[in-house]
Amino acid sequence: MYAELNVLLRSGVNSASIRQQLAKYLGNTAISANDAVENTSLAAYHGLVVGAAAFPSDSKVIYLCLVENEVQVYIFAKTISQIKEHCAKAVKQLKKMHGLEIKKSSATILIPDNGTDIDILIGDERGWFSTFTSALFERWFSKGLTAAVNATGAVIIFKAAENPAISAVIGLIATAVGIVFESLHSAWRVESWSWKESK
Repeated sequence: MYAELNVLLRSGVNSASIRQQLAKYLGNTAISANDAVENTSLAAYHGLVVGAAAFPSDSKVIYLCLVENEVQVYIFAKTISQIKEHCAKAVKQLKKMHGLEIKKSSATILIPDNGTDIDILIGDERGWFSTFTSALFERWFSKGLTAAVNATGAVIIFKAAENPAISAVIGLIATAVGIVFESLHSAWRVESWSWKESK
């Protein structure tokens, strides 16, 4: 099985610069373009390979510059988890490269079947803010709504200046602050890729 990772750039890129930077990053895992594309459907594209690596887990990662504002990465591996891991690592490395600004990253995981490739999963990298707002929304409904209902009920039943109402409002504020910090923590640690089954 393999993945086709498309990394769309905000502007054109110098393939020689990518080749040079990838050579430093890949180090002793690097393999030649011809060895990389051997026994794959990419044999005709060996001249466009800007970097390739082989790993002990029988995984292979091949970077190609097909057009000036896009880098395609092909990841061959035995398991879906290995493919997902290499997708995330490849994008992280490309983000670190000088002169490269990523606009969007998306991937398709495919399984060869009787001469055709069937896509089983599609994924894309979610931005940090999107992950944060998603976590914030989820936690508000699981925790914040209950605290808001309790505070509203306490203010309605008791006078606003009475202790139970004040305690409920303080509890709501504390819950809201906790939700924000939990969401920040979640967005920081969560997997930046979102995967779903291909239709």
